[in-house]
Amino acid sequence: MKKKYTKKNPVDVYKKITDIVIKGLEEKGLNWFKTWTNEYGQEIEPRNHKTGYIYKGINPFICYMDAIHKGFDHNEWVGYKQAMDMGNPVKKEEAKNYTELVIWYKMYYDKDQEKWLYWNQIKNLIASMDSQEVNERFLERMFPKAQYVYNIAQLQGDVKPKFLPKLPTKKEEKFTPIQKAEKVYQDMPQRPTLKHGGKKAYYSPSAHHVQMPMKENFNASGKLVEADYYKTLFHELMHSSGHEDLLNRKTLVGVASFGDKTYSQEELVAEIGAMMMVSKLNLKPSDNLTNSKAYINGWVRHLKDHKKEVIFACSQAQKGVQFILGDGNQATS
Repeated sequence: MKKKYTKKNPVDVYKKITDIVIKGLEEKGLNWFKTWTNEYGQEIEPRNHKTGYIYKGINPFICYMDAIHKGFDHNEWVGYKQAMDMGNPVKKEEAKNYTELVIWYKMYYDKDQEKWLYWNQIKNLIASMDSQEVNERFLERMFPKAQYVYNIAQLQGDVKPKFLPKLPTKKEEKFTPIQKAEKVYQDMPQRPTLKHGGKKAYYSPSAHHVQMPMKENFNASGKLVEADYYKTLFHELMHSSGHEDLLNRKTLVGVASFGDKTYSQEELVAEIGAMMMVSKLNLKPSDNLTNSKAYINGWVRHLKDHKKEVIFACSQAQKGVQFILGDGNQATS
């Protein structure tokens, strides 16, 4: 008695993909659907490191999600056997940490043999058959199948990406100091020490020191913006004005921990003060309004009485600006 034909159920593969999508949305929101790009906006497509094949359908999103979640720097992948053939096998500790893609296969149900076959298994069978015989004997379906791949970071040896986008030639830009802004720091009473280097800007009250990234690092969309540097510097100078030997501002000297109410108040003071100073000097930072509003809103959320706290911060910011600029007599042109 012949077995009754039943369609292969792909629900397990679909569920896995659905779970991945839901997880991505939960962790990254709609940003998960954004592709990787380099600093010039060129898309870095997920692809097979050995063949160069660019993954299609849902697979790019799966690669993006896993790369972000697992902290991979590059978007190139290979199968387990491909890695072996390359001479860069998968690291033992990474063997079970694969990325599960979905590959669609065309399958043929052979009614005579009562089983599913791949094309290479039937091509010899149909060589001598006419089209009507083929259609009567075989049922054609597309089915999803999981394919396990690994990021090149999971392979043994130092595997370099092969398909990085070609970057446009970057023109070297020289930082041009804005003299009236330079003068702010030079003329500040009891100014903090100032050094450049590293990736972050910060003020250290114990050392009365401001650390800034290199001036050339302040660029927007690849273009150097000197005013961005000075706005960041003014933010840190505002913090320094609250030192216990200067204005002795309670929002600076009374900070107990990152993110507490006092810390939030101090950040508002520093950012509002920086906005006041760039306005007084008629500077045009690229992020002046939009980013400052987002920054301020972020800290306001930590405070209960929003309106009262902002009024207080504005008052303290004005005092800080007047101290730094010498009672606000700094030239504006």
